[in-house]
Amino acid sequence: MKTAKKFIVKGRVQGVGFRYFTEKIANSIGVYGYVKNMYNGSVEVYAIGTELQLKNLKEYLERGPSFARVDRVLEEDMDVYDYYSFSVKF
Repeated sequence: MKTAKKFIVKGRVQGVGFRYFTEKIANSIGVYGYVKNMYNGSVEVYAIGTELQLKNLKEYLERGPSFARVDRVLEEDMDVYDYYSFSVKF
């Protein structure tokens, strides 16, 4: 069963390849949705997948790419919308 979550990633997560890292991971584990930078310096991830897929994604978000520093990952349950791929939003 597919569920959806929104993750807000805080720390040094902009300008370090975080969105492309997230896109690569999401595509590799079969998650749909998007990732985008927020004006406050955080990164928002909307993801659709199974509970296990979303758990795995969150573990990757907590680590981030090598130049990132992740301080916190907030998680919120969301409604499932029609996404059939994972993309970077600008």
